Amino acid sequence: MRVACHEGMTRYQLVARMVAGLGIEGPSTRWLELLADHQSRTNYRQIVIVDEANKLKWQALEVLRYLADECGYAVLVGTEIYEHQFNFDVRTRPLLLQLGRRIGAKRVRMGHLDRSDTTRYLLAPRFGEVDKEIATRFWTGCRRGNWGEAVELAGEALRLARLNNTQTLTMPVLDAALTWFANRRDAVTNGA
Repeated sequence: MRVACHEGMTRYQLVARMVAGLGIEGPSTRWLELLADHQSRTNYRQIVIVDEANKLKWQALEVLRYLADECGYAVLVGTEIYEHQFNFDVRTRPLLLQLGRRIGAKRVRMGHLDRSDTTRYLLAPRFGEVDKEIATRFWTGCRRGNWGEAVELAGEALRLARLNNTQTLTMPVLDAALTWFANRRDAVTNGA
């Protein structure tokens, strides 16, 4: 489960997102207990990915520590800003050290994918078999396998394919996605 945090997110909002993400129902006064029960009934360890954890207050981070320690959830957080909080913020350092020993800041660096990996990991799961010409055009359109851009472009291509009532990646669908992608990139570059 992934939780995207926002500035000033409270522990209650964090737990509410987790409960909703896992499809758990029950009164808000029992949410932590329900999360613990949910984990104990599963045959595998639930993983909670906390995006933008640097925006959380220490009370919400303490909830994550509790879920990792007492409930058995695997909790992954990460941005370099979050790691910076552990190391340099004098006010919260003592409170966060214990949490940091349990969950830490995880970082994955993705390099560029080659054309075959782009096809295998991004296109095939969404569209099935993809023609080599389309795969090459997709790969060059996301700056030769830039992971983040490839994920965005694949998502837009899938959205457009579905709008056209198909699951197939065709050249017209890819061209439309590439046009959208180029316009979005220009808007970001020009500060729009």
